[in-house]
Amino acid sequence: MAAGSGGPLINESLWVALSFVVFVALVWKKAGSAMSAALDKRSEDIRNNLEEAKALREEAQNELQKYQRLQREAADQAKDIIANAEKAALQIEESAKKSAEASIKRRKDQAEAKIKALEAEATQDIRNQAARLATAAAAELIRENMDQAAANNLLKADIEAIKSIN
Repeated sequence: MAAGSGGPLINESLWVALSFVVFVALVWKKAGSAMSAALDKRSEDIRNNLEEAKALREEAQNELQKYQRLQREAADQAKDIIANAEKAALQIEESAKKSAEASIKRRKDQAEAKIKALEAEATQDIRNQAARLATAAAAELIRENMDQAAANNLLKADIEAIKSIN
């Protein structure tokens, strides 16, 4: 290869350039397909992640709606329970009032009956005491005013009256 000839140098440079282009084309083809496969895989992973995130979001939204519905139902049930409890409390209060009124009336009637019985007993005691006093007073008057002969006659008359009763 002579320095003065331009032929072989171009040929070598051409061959080097051509080899470099072929090398780059082969590397690009291999590396491009690998990069393309990596990018496709990355794209597919991102798409799958987005779909999974979308599915998770929809599931979370459904759960949120479910729990909100359950919360509303629980609130409604709590309102019903409170309303029923208030009704029951009113019924218990009303029943207690009626029971207390009946008990008071019964006790009042018992007290009135007891008072009437005590009044009747006191009246009877007063009558009995008055009769005893009257009898004692009459006996004292008779003893003071009656002589022995009149007492004997009265005693005989009482004995005859007792005999006639039998």
